[in-house]
Amino acid sequence: MTACRPPAVKVVKAQKVEDMEPFDPATQKTYARFTVEHAKHFLENNPNAWVLDVRSQTEYDQGHLTGAVSFPYDFEKMSIEEELQKHSDRDLKTPVFAYGSKEDFHAIEVATRLRAAGFQFVSSLNGGIEDWMKLGLPVELKATAP
Repeated sequence: MTACRPPAVKVVKAQKVEDMEPFDPATQKTYARFTVEHAKHFLENNPNAWVLDVRSQTEYDQGHLTGAVSFPYDFEKMSIEEELQKHSDRDLKTPVFAYGSKEDFHAIEVATRLRAAGFQFVSSLNGGIEDWMKLGLPVELKATAP
């Protein structure tokens, strides 16, 4: 098995939201794994972030983070490059936020591969959408067009 992170990636683990520096795509090349509280703070302060739900289309349709696009990833049937081709209009400097289910590691894998594909700031949600919903944070119940 290969490493979870590509080489030369700075991993950020802030102890509290106040410790997080504002994201500047011109200067940061970072991968972060956010708690729900950090993710909420990050998304509120980066409205242009590309939010990816890496669960199946069915799970996405049952509820997803506001503004998220379905980015289902099946390790056995496709490559990250195939899914990226559907979103070729994305700038590599756009902050990317990936999440999945609590018990899977697809969001980490997708974030790692997006980072390797050249995206400069990629983050994922620790605890998945289940932890997000436990805090009563909003989800959309109707699919959003990408």
